[in-house]
Amino acid sequence: MKNEELVERLEKFPELKARFEELLRIAENPDGSIVLADDAEEMILLAGRKLTRETLQVWAENQSNTQSERFEQRHKNAHKEIKKNFTGTASLGK
Repeated sequence: MKNEELVERLEKFPELKARFEELLRIAENPDGSIVLADDAEEMILLAGRKLTRETLQVWAENQSNTQSERFEQRHKNAHKEIKKNFTGTASLGK
């Protein structure tokens, strides 16, 4: 994968991009605040958990959208959800 392609893909998912940036900050340790390997490990594990959670969230959203689109393609005549009035019949849109 080319660098440009990776950047483009990460731009589509800002939450994931932020997690990778967090991991890079830990690895680079620009301010020298991480002195002990135990501290670095703890920070990496926490960032990894966040990355896992957010990746699963993005996956679930994509999966939901994909399944909805597939359903709509297969059932083009299906009616989408409409708001009903208090008697249970469809509103006339007035």
